[in-house]
Amino acid sequence: MRLVAGLVIVGAGIASIWRLAAERRVTETLHWVILFFFAPFNALMTGIGRLGYGVKIAATSRYQSVTAITLIATIVLVLAALPKTASSRREVLWRNVTFGALLVCAVLIAIDRSYVSNYTARNERKVVAEIAMRQGIEGNQHLKAVTPAFAQLKRSIPALRAVQHAPFHWQSRCEERLGQHLATQAGPAAGRLETISAYKMSRGGGRALELSGWTERDGLAAECVILVDGSGTAIGAGALVTRRPDVEQAAARSLGLVGWKGVASVPASSPVCAYALFPGESELVPLTDCQAIPEGAAAP
Repeated sequence: MRLVAGLVIVGAGIASIWRLAAERRVTETLHWVILFFFAPFNALMTGIGRLGYGVKIAATSRYQSVTAITLIATIVLVLAALPKTASSRREVLWRNVTFGALLVCAVLIAIDRSYVSNYTARNERKVVAEIAMRQGIEGNQHLKAVTPAFAQLKRSIPALRAVQHAPFHWQSRCEERLGQHLATQAGPAAGRLETISAYKMSRGGGRALELSGWTERDGLAAECVILVDGSGTAIGAGALVTRRPDVEQAAARSLGLVGWKGVASVPASSPVCAYALFPGESELVPLTDCQAIPEGAAAP
C-alpha cells in the first residue's frame, strides 16, 4: 500500500510540474519543484549507499521523515496546476480525481502503522543488545538490532568500550550488582521468569543465555531485572521493553512496559532466577519460576 501511495504522490507531482511547464509557470513555483524532488533524490543517493543492507532498511524511521517534504510540495504543486475555474466537465473531473487520489494516499499513509511496530520492536531489541554489549556477551542478533552494519560495529566494540562511548558510558542499577553474591530474598513475588534460551556469542564461540518474563507490583513497573545463578551470584541483567496485554488483562488496568528481556552469562550452577528492582528501592523482589540451564548451553 505504501508503494502504491508513493507512486501516486510522485505521479501527481510530475503531472503537475508538466502542466505548469506547459503553461510556462514553473518559475513562479520553482522552490516547490525543488522541494518536490528533494525526497526522490535523497532516496536515490541514500539507497545507493545502503544497497548492501536490503530493501527493508528503507522503512527505518529516520528515512521516512524526509518524504513529508515531497508530500507537502506535491499538494502545493497540484493546487497550482489545477484550473482555477471549471469551464468543462473534463476539467471538473480532473480536479476531483486529483483531490480524491491525494486524499486516498493521505489516508493510506495515516492508517499504515507498520513502521511504528517495526520501530518499537527494534528499540526493544536495541535495549537488550546494549546490556549484552556492556557484559561482553553479545551475539550477532544483538549487533544486528543496533545497526545493519553489524560487522563494523563488532570491530569497533573494543575502541568504544575503551573511551566509554555509548552504550558503555552508563549502566543500570541492576548491572552495577553483576558479580556480587546476593542474599536470597523472601516475600511475595512481583512477576515471573518465563523463558530461557541459549545463543552463540559473536566473539569467542561461547554461549550465553537470553531470558524473558514480566514484572509489576501494584501497577508499578520495575526499574530493571537482575539474574542470578544457583549460588546467588548475579550473572546478568534485563530491562523493561514491551507491553504485556495478557498481564494487563489479568490486572484489569493499564500497566505500560512490564514485559522484560535480559541476558546472562552461562552459570556453573542451576537454576537461574530473577529479581526485580523497583524505583527508589534497594531491596530486590523475587520473580517466580526459576529456570534450569538449557541443555548444551555451556558447550563451545
